[in-house]
Amino acid sequence: MPDSNPGRCTHLRTPVAEAARQAGQVLAEFSRDVHALTVTDKSGGQGTMDVVTDADHAADRTLRRALTEILDVPYVSEESEDVDPGAGLRWIVDPLDGTNNFLNGMPLFGTSVALVEDNRTIVAAIDLPLLNETYSAAAGDGAWLGDTRLQLSARPMRSWLIEAATQPDSAQILGNLMQLVAGARAVRILGSIAISLCWTAAGKLDLFLGDGHSWDVAAGMLILSEAGGETRLLDGQFRSPLEHAVSLSGHPDHVRQALDRLNGR
Repeated sequence: MPDSNPGRCTHLRTPVAEAARQAGQVLAEFSRDVHALTVTDKSGGQGTMDVVTDADHAADRTLRRALTEILDVPYVSEESEDVDPGAGLRWIVDPLDGTNNFLNGMPLFGTSVALVEDNRTIVAAIDLPLLNETYSAAAGDGAWLGDTRLQLSARPMRSWLIEAATQPDSAQILGNLMQLVAGARAVRILGSIAISLCWTAAGKLDLFLGDGHSWDVAAGMLILSEAGGETRLLDGQFRSPLEHAVSLSGHPDHVRQALDRLNGR
C-alpha cells in the first residue's frame, strides 16, 4: 500500500491517469453513436432524471479492471452497487461525468478517478477524451494537465467567470449564484462537475459553486487543491470530498471574497 504522506504517492499519478485515459477512450467510442445506447432512468421517474447508459457500465468495467491491477483496494463507483466502506484506502470513481452532455452530442464529459484514504483524496485523474485533456494530481506533488503544471486564476471579481453545477430544482445554488454574479463578469453551467473543478484549477474559470457526491468531486477537489485552490462550505468550513453539500471552489482569495458577498460582508 502507498505511503500517503505528502509527495509519497507521486508514483501512482501516471498509472492512474492512464487508467482514466483507457476509460475515456471507451466513452469516446460509444459517443460515435449515442442513439444506439440503452438509457435507463435511475431516479425511477422521481424528480430530475438521473440516467445511466451502456457507456457508463463499459467504462466502469474498464476502470475496475485497470485500477485494481494498480492497487487492490475496495472500488466504489457511481454505477456499482458497492457501498463505500467509509475508512481506509479505496477507489472512488465516476465512469461518466456529464452524462446529459454525452447523450446530447456535446464533448463536455469525462471519467473521474480518485484514490481516497479515510476522508481525503491522495491521487486523482480526470480524462476528457473528446477534448484530449487528462488532468492528474498526487498529494504534495502539484496538479497537472499532461506535463503542464496548473495555475489558478487571480483575476479580480469584476472579471470572474463563475461556473455553477445546478439542476432546475436547485434553489439554494441558484439563489447564491444570483448574489455572486451581480459583481462578476459572466456565468457558465457546463454540466460536468469534473470539468468545472479542472478548469477552475487551470484558470479557465475563476470560481465554482456547486455540490456533488463523492464520485463527482473527490478527484477534482484534489486537482484544485494541488493547484493552490481550496473548497469551502458556505459557512466557511473546509469541505471533505466525502460530503454532499453546496460549496465554493477556487483561489483562496476568490473563495473568501465570494463568502463575504454571500454573507453580506
